[in-house]
Amino acid sequence: NGYNDGDDDDGDMIPDDCDDCPGYDDNQDQDYDGIPDGCDVCPGDELNDIDEDQICGDVDEYPYCFYNFYDCSGECGGNAIEDSCGECNGNDNCNNDSEGGCLYDFTGYGATDCDAAWDAFGIDCTTLEITYGWDCVGCECPGDNGTTTGGTTGGGNWNSCVGNCGGSAGECWCDDLCISFGDCCPDYYDECR
Repeated sequence: NGYNDGDDDDGDMIPDDCDDCPGYDDNQDQDYDGIPDGCDVCPGDELNDIDEDQICGDVDEYPYCFYNFYDCSGECGGNAIEDSCGECNGNDNCNNDSEGGCLYDFTGYGATDCDAAWDAFGIDCTTLEITYGWDCVGCECPGDNGTTTGGTTGGGNWNSCVGNCGGSAGECWCDDLCISFGDCCPDYYDECR
């Protein structure tokens, strides 16, 4: 740095006239960035606050983002937000099924979805949601719109285990659990046992 007068006031074995960081030990550089820790604004950050947000990278949650947040699309400081359906920059239309039908699958309960339950068993969406806790989002729900032809596609007979063994038959059940719950159809033992 200059003339060597031989003085070393900070005791770092570097003469004062050549000292990069007077008053501190020039040999201490924990992040190996060439700046002695005593004069390094970010002694634990070798990139020295690369995003220039005044937060050292070793403690910055977003060391490469000046705005200190990423939007849902991954853009630093962006304005994309998740809608109520969990879609980034979505339009709150939770019926995102590519076929435009019911969003949820209830195959394990005897029908693939609410519309299929109407077709097979004549159970409308209102009953499915209130009585059975199903979610009929995205379904057409024809039984709730005055249609009276539900229960005609062969899922079995309404309130009968004929064709319904292992599932629901409307207001009663034809599965192994109906005995425990006491909600078996009257013909359960004849048809399913």
